[in-house]
Amino acid sequence: SQKLGLDDFKSWCELELKGYEDIDDSNIPEYRCIYGSFHVLDVRNGRRQYVGDQAVGQIIKEGIIFFQETLVSDQDFFDFRFPDDKNAFLKNAFGLNSNNYIFYSKVNKISIKKVLEIIRTKVLEFSIQLDKEGILGEDWEFTIEEKKMAINITNFQGILGDVKHSSVQQTNTLTVQKNNFESLE
Repeated sequence: SQKLGLDDFKSWCELELKGYEDIDDSNIPEYRCIYGSFHVLDVRNGRRQYVGDQAVGQIIKEGIIFFQETLVSDQDFFDFRFPDDKNAFLKNAFGLNSNNYIFYSKVNKISIKKVLEIIRTKVLEFSIQLDKEGILGEDWEFTIEEKKMAINITNFQGILGDVKHSSVQQTNTLTVQKNNFESLE
């Protein structure tokens, strides 16, 4: 993406590698929301209680190394604590006025593996599309013609990936003059 000048795809790759920590939850790709069973922990006695049958989603903002490291663990399930603001909301909703309770979701390892597989698949599909268009690069160097072709494959303007419970409104005006790369930039 860097060598082909595909800045939006490059930005997506960087977010996947480094994480989405500074990105609003509404702009996190849907595949990064993993679901697990709903539990509460009483920190006074360590008692864990299953809250209900509903699956609860957790947005995972960490970079892909988190998923890779989690997969090498011997555990089959992982506990993901809700952020403080959501934990406070849940305590209030359940009438728990003390700081002795922590809400979390218990997530199966397979759900974590699925996120990593989706990321890998997106990169592979993009690579396959480049290959189909004959954009191969020679020793990781791309010709001007290959760069032009790559831009025509897809335009990664806006948000890349599915986004849960959000809407995007975008207006783009682009005037490009023949053989004027500055106007395209």
